[in-house]
Amino acid sequence: MADGGTSWDEGLTRDTGLLISHRKDRKPPAYYAEGNFLVQYAKTFGFAFVAILPYFTVLDQLGSIQPEEFQPCTNSSCHYMRLFDSSAIPGSGSDIMSVRNGVARPFHLDFQNFEVQTCMHREKGTKPRDFQTKMWEATCPPADGSELREFLESHKYTNSQLEFEQNAAEDFTASVRIALWVTKVPLWAFTSPFTLIGKSNDHWGMENIPSGRCPGMNEDEMAATCRKPSIRKKVDNHLAVWGPAKITTLLSLFCWACLSGIHDLMLLRGWSEVTTLKVGIASTVLLGGAVAAVFIWAMGSTEVFAAEVLDRKGDDPIECLCYYQLPELRVLFGLITPFMLLATFAAKVQIVGMACLYGDFLYYQMYTVPQYLAKQSFLWSWATLVTPKMAGTTKATPREEFTHQQWRGLFQWQQGLFYWRFVVINGFVALSAAAYMVAFKQLIYFFLLNGLDGSGQNTFAVHCVLKFVLLPGPSVVTWGAGLFAIMELYQTCIDQGEGESFADQIGAATPEWVFGEERIQALKLKAGLEKNLGRASFAMGLTVILAWTAATAQGLCPDMNLLLGNEELTKPSLAQAELWGACGFIFMGFHIQRGISFVFSTWDDLESLKTLGTPKLAERSEQGQEDSSLTDSTTALIAPQS
Repeated sequence: MADGGTSWDEGLTRDTGLLISHRKDRKPPAYYAEGNFLVQYAKTFGFAFVAILPYFTVLDQLGSIQPEEFQPCTNSSCHYMRLFDSSAIPGSGSDIMSVRNGVARPFHLDFQNFEVQTCMHREKGTKPRDFQTKMWEATCPPADGSELREFLESHKYTNSQLEFEQNAAEDFTASVRIALWVTKVPLWAFTSPFTLIGKSNDHWGMENIPSGRCPGMNEDEMAATCRKPSIRKKVDNHLAVWGPAKITTLLSLFCWACLSGIHDLMLLRGWSEVTTLKVGIASTVLLGGAVAAVFIWAMGSTEVFAAEVLDRKGDDPIECLCYYQLPELRVLFGLITPFMLLATFAAKVQIVGMACLYGDFLYYQMYTVPQYLAKQSFLWSWATLVTPKMAGTTKATPREEFTHQQWRGLFQWQQGLFYWRFVVINGFVALSAAAYMVAFKQLIYFFLLNGLDGSGQNTFAVHCVLKFVLLPGPSVVTWGAGLFAIMELYQTCIDQGEGESFADQIGAATPEWVFGEERIQALKLKAGLEKNLGRASFAMGLTVILAWTAATAQGLCPDMNLLLGNEELTKPSLAQAELWGACGFIFMGFHIQRGISFVFSTWDDLESLKTLGTPKLAERSEQGQEDSSLTDSTTALIAPQS
């Protein structure tokens, strides 16, 4: 429907005479005609659902992999971490497990004394460990040493692999061992509640992991058996199972698309921004739920897949399995997709905070604007036109005014979203980070050893990128993020800048009921106490940051002999995988989280919203602006005289 008014004939259009000289009827041009409102409403939901299609496609593709695509864990060991049981593979906590077709028992590393351990399989008819016993025992239960030695002596190939893994662990230098201890303890503590839940299952524990070698077969016969198409058809693809993580991912994505469409529809219909902004924040919360669920679900792509070789009877333990892993490119897609969704979520949290301050916007619509206007309005570091400044050809209608109570409500909603982002990244994403880092490092090793196309050769440029950029890249990022975190900590605790204090920093970071305005002012009155608290907080934070940064950078950095070409690249050992997993947890839970908080910052938005929502702070801010304006005016009057 065409706009019959004169809004088209304003600003530069009217002042410069554009489009008017040859339009005596003064009707608007054809491209000023608005499309049917049904088209607008259809686009709000259509584009919202188009946005979730790539993620749905990945979920569907990884769950429908053909049996012949799975790669047997025969030429090298497969490493995985599994907190909870699957239909074939028992949970084993935060320990990295090593399995291989032809090797009779799995291995794990006791990081306290750097001893690679294995344990006997639970025999038929033997009662599993009860929950009380497992609470105080490790993944591998205590066993009769003579029985285990006798078993290993009768399985020479398994014993040789155990000795290889033990020698690789003993090659770790003192600094690398310290790095593993410093990073593994937080991972172990963080996963302890999940491990306790997993231990409630009778089949949890290393003694329940089936053997990689069936009775009566040697290692070569077992390897040949696992290559048979009839065995591959039995592979249990746990990514295809509609479990809690996969269902939550799809439901969250669907609800995110629905609420995004509803938000745009309400905005087009002229609803108050107080309402539309809250709907937008709610949709972002659902997007965060999808991020949390997809990271947990995609952990399955880094694990092993199993196929039963011998048919079992009743509830007897599975005696032996063939172990497989996803093809490397499939693992790569499984790793990239959750991080793409995480970046979308982090950007959405940031831009919603700016929308609360400067005005809500349509989610489905991308705007192309003239550069001479954009360069006056665009903040390149934010990558959005939702900014505190805006230039155009006409003077727009002012934004609706909010009361202090409405600003207060928006602040509380945005603060809740800020905390939710923290939980998603430091909780669910960090929980899966150990398995992701192991898979990422092993992918780089595979491509270096076998080539990107499996031919065994890479071009010089690809080889350099893999070896000198991607392999040490996480270590370099760790140092950068750690040093930046120290700078931020110093600015928060010691040097807050003009008009800020340590009490203000605490108040902006904590909910009102924890540290409200009264407590902020009370702490400010005790200047000595406030400074001492700031110094003490900086000292404690500096110690933790330096320890985590140095340990993580050390653990993720490849051996210098390898980088300099003095040492040949070999397939990763169990000890290396354990080290990568522990460091990956700190890397994602702390260093990447700090990077996301900086790149997609919401701190200034929270401070501004809190000020607008607190009458005393707002009055103080307005008074400061008036004093500043008065000073500027006085300076302007005095300057000509001087």
